[in-house]
Amino acid sequence: TASYVSMDSPPPFAGQFAEVLVDIETGQVTVVKLVMAVDCGVAINPITALLKITNGQILTRPAATQLSGDLAREVAAVAAAQGIDLSHIDPIAVSQGVAEKTAENHSSMYQDIQRGAPTEIDAICGAVVKTGGRLKVPTPVNYVMWQLVNAAVQGEMHENR
Repeated sequence: TASYVSMDSPPPFAGQFAEVLVDIETGQVTVVKLVMAVDCGVAINPITALLKITNGQILTRPAATQLSGDLAREVAAVAAAQGIDLSHIDPIAVSQGVAEKTAENHSSMYQDIQRGAPTEIDAICGAVVKTGGRLKVPTPVNYVMWQLVNAAVQGEMHENR
């Protein structure tokens, strides 16, 4: 596998945690539970990139706020299908809180598209869609955002030639 890391913007924050059993006689390692989390950029970055707005402007546009919530809900549904319990948090409130706290920021994805550079869309919305597909969890909003951002990048790259 390969990955892209932009030198101009930080990669998306992610964490992975594994609970394993180790057979001390054979050395065999069995993964009991694997939990992976990506920052709430999935509910912010594609919207800001496509609409060319700051993070906080998501909260001033009802349709953008709705899209952000839909993206967050799909992530929560995919997490639940993997046995990840998010019932103790409200993913929509968390993503809206981040948008509020970073209201003046232009997301890394917005900046990448402005430069005609590759974005992290495959690692966020793309990952949600692929995992959702494997688990039979519908992720239509993440799919559309994934495709639209890729189309925007392709357009910028073509125009900047």
